[in-house]
Amino acid sequence: MTSKHILIVDDSVSIQQMFALFLTQAGHCVSVAENGEDALALCRHTQYDLIFTDLTMPYISGIQLTKQLRQTATYRSVPIIVVTTDTDEQQKQAGRAAGVTGWVSKPAEPALLVTVVEQLCA
Repeated sequence: MTSKHILIVDDSVSIQQMFALFLTQAGHCVSVAENGEDALALCRHTQYDLIFTDLTMPYISGIQLTKQLRQTATYRSVPIIVVTTDTDEQQKQAGRAAGVTGWVSKPAEPALLVTVVEQLCA
């Protein structure tokens, strides 16, 4: 598989570092944003192949981030995966309505993150 450019959006520095480590070890290029506002700014200047986002963050939630990105032609079909401890069905419905591609439960296994990238960016 060729290297993909992945954006990790999470307000937890330890999650950012862990995800970035696993994905770079798998050969991918990784950028990190600590909230949805920072992610939107990065997405205006860089094309990502896949985005992993936390659900609950300061300023803009993962669902709000997805809604805003889906309004742009560049990110209309880019996979956006919510990584969260939240299992609320209403949140999942709101995520699907916003255009979330899928959900991964925290704590996420490193191999699962790599598998998600391989499956969605094939």
